[in-house]
Amino acid sequence: MVEKLIIAKNVKETVSLMKEGFQPLAGGTEVNRLNSTVKGKNFVYIGKIADLKTIEKSILEGVSGSYIKIGAVCTFQDAIENDLVPGYLKEACRFMSSRVRRNMATLCGNIAVRRDDSYLIPALLAADAKLFVYSMFGRKSVISLSDYIFKKEKYGSYFVAALLVNTETGAVSQKRYANTASSHGYITMAAAKKGDMCQVGLCVKNSGFYVFDGSKTPDVVLKDDIFGSRAYKKYLIDVTREDLVSSVQGDSGCCCDGSEKGKASEKKSGGAK
Repeated sequence: MVEKLIIAKNVKETVSLMKEGFQPLAGGTEVNRLNSTVKGKNFVYIGKIADLKTIEKSILEGVSGSYIKIGAVCTFQDAIENDLVPGYLKEACRFMSSRVRRNMATLCGNIAVRRDDSYLIPALLAADAKLFVYSMFGRKSVISLSDYIFKKEKYGSYFVAALLVNTETGAVSQKRYANTASSHGYITMAAAKKGDMCQVGLCVKNSGFYVFDGSKTPDVVLKDDIFGSRAYKKYLIDVTREDLVSSVQGDSGCCCDGSEKGKASEKKSGGAK
């Protein structure tokens, strides 16, 4: 239950209040969800901050390439309706079937809670997305989404001000498994072209996040639960990786055959060893 709510005028005030234990609030779909992982009682509402409402092209100082900058209070529906947003991200946003929720839920909010049934994180990991963040000391910087997810002990308290999507990302293919269209997914996976290889992003409910070279499936620590047995999940992950990589190869000709040219280091989180 929310006990105290302050409406922030700007990002500086937001970060200052976060230092005092307040949590940022935008769409509120996670805060108000039954059994939410957000346990705080004091919140700072960021929905009135104009700088966080835009979707625009951006060239980042010290970062190569051009990006689409999606502000922290931009909703799933905002992204779907904006011509600048790449098709694969719109597809990931449509995994949220409810138009009402899409009009409330924000992309940065979905990322910030690091749920292992995220609609967006697998595709964004595969596509090497970045985040524009503020530390609790007010220092702004650009970090990789991968670092934000896998280095929670370092970046867990940072304020995510914007999502940064590279305009030069190649072909992206993705798949989500859920019990119903309205359910959160228990396996969500995406593959993207990355130079001469394919990179895959994966989240598995109750097992965490992974990002890996598309030439092989990593050792995912799986659990028997209401979503299926470990053997069933492993089968889905294996065949889905093959299908997605094949799809990206057919579109872009990237190398995902396990050769040294296509190797990438594997990262994992959640229940991974």
